[in-house]
This record gives sequence, structure tokens and C-alpha cells, in this order.
Amino acid sequence: MKGLFIPVFAALALNIAGAALAADGVKVASVDVRKIGIESKAGTELAKTMSKLADKLEGNLKAKQTELEKIKDALEGKGKKLSEKERASKEKEIQKKLGQYREFAQNAQNELQTKENQLAGKIMAVIEKTTSDYATKNGYALIIRKDAPLYSDGKLQVTDVTEDILKLVDAAPAADK
Repeated sequence: MKGLFIPVFAALALNIAGAALAADGVKVASVDVRKIGIESKAGTELAKTMSKLADKLEGNLKAKQTELEKIKDALEGKGKKLSEKERASKEKEIQKKLGQYREFAQNAQNELQTKENQLAGKIMAVIEKTTSDYATKNGYALIIRKDAPLYSDGKLQVTDVTEDILKLVDAAPAADK
């Protein structure tokens, strides 16, 4: 029975606190961070940078794939004319190149992920700072991620300030991004 009191008491306390906050006129807002990340100037630059890097890495992968196909075609075309020793050598070469290709592909994927995380981290830092400054300037006690709330009783008025933050992020100096 004691174990039941704690969750019930906590829920009751939160409801009372929420009602008190609403009565005191505490301002709460939400921000769609994903939207800002996609639609902001910094976000579109991130997408362009990632696309260029992906295209470059894909071109390198295609070149390595073409090299593999040439060796394979040479083996198949001359396969009847090759001695066992030559055939084994070509097959070994193909296996080696295939291993290098797989390693290059994995490294390319890791490079893309690392770059994306690095750039997204910079954008997120700008969004967080801008949101913090906005909240302080505009009297918000709490700004939450729009996609994160698990529950709201609807008693608090939550204002969506995404567009305001998006404009401020776009207006931030380029050195901040």
C-alpha cells in the first residue's frame, strides 16, 4: 500500500504545481527542432554539404567497383587460357580488392556519419543558444521540444515559437553556425 502512495502523491503534486503555474501566468512554449534543422539556412547548408560529400564518396566507390569488375572480367574472359597458378593469383587479387572495397565503403559511411554529427551538433548548439536567449528575453519559464512531451493535461497554454526561433537562427552570424 505504501508503494502506491508515492506515485499517486507525485502525480497529485505535479497537477497542483501545473495548475499553480498556469494561474501565475508562467509562459511555456514548444519548438520544433527538426523543422528548424531542416528549414534553416544552416540546415539547408548542412544538406548541401552532406550531398556533395556523399556524391564524392559514391564516385570513389564506383571507381573501385569498376576496377573490381575489370579484374573479374579478365579472369572470366581469359579463364580458359590461364594456368592454375595464374587463375589462383587473379582470384586472390579479386578477394584482396573486394576486401579493400568493403573497407573503403565502411570508412566512407563512417566519414559521412561523423561529418553529419559534427555539423548537426553545431546547428543544435545555435538552436539551443538562440532558444535560451529568446526565452529569457520573452519571459518564458520553459521551452520544450515539440516532439518530446509524453503527456499534457491541456491546462497549461503551450505556445509554439518555432517560427520565431527559425528566424533568429537564420539571422545569427555565420561564425556561430
